[in-house]
Amino acid sequence: MAILHIGHIKAALKKRFDGLIGLSDVPNAKGDDLENFFLTRSLAAFVIAELARVDDKIAAKAIVDGSKDNGLDAFYFEATERVCYLVQSKWIHNGKGSIEVGEVHKFLQGVTDLLESKLESFDKLRQKKMEIDAALTDSSASSSSSPRTPASKNFRQKRSVRSGIFSGNKMIPPNLLLSTNFAKRISMR
Repeated sequence: MAILHIGHIKAALKKRFDGLIGLSDVPNAKGDDLENFFLTRSLAAFVIAELARVDDKIAAKAIVDGSKDNGLDAFYFEATERVCYLVQSKWIHNGKGSIEVGEVHKFLQGVTDLLESKLESFDKLRQKKMEIDAALTDSSASSSSSPRTPASKNFRQKRSVRSGIFSGNKMIPPNLLLSTNFAKRISMR
């Protein structure tokens, strides 16, 4: 059954993010490799779109995945709410894998480097320096962090009842998608 859901998710991500996800940094990727880059980045954009409740175009611009991403695949700072969303994602073709421990450690180190303004550890994320500075220098912001997963009470309370990817008449909920993703939401209030 998982492979059926994976097929639905794959088709929905292609429909939703085709033409929005940048792949110019992987010019030598072909076939399955190129598709894997697209799906991994699309999954990260989907998480940003759903959690931050932003348009897919905005979510696609949040993608910072690359060869020097320090474990962060997406970064989005919502200035009005003072919330920073950080996502690490992996597309797993059979739907049975998970993010490896080393990738989680890399993500956590990336979060630490970001919070300490060590942007030399990043490539694409450096382009968002103004947003990062705004998030880190806001004197009225308090820093509390919490992972957002489907099991989190606040995640369930804040997400839209209609959020998810639709396939036919059935909704594929974010908890299925987030099972192979790791997201961190840092409230700056």
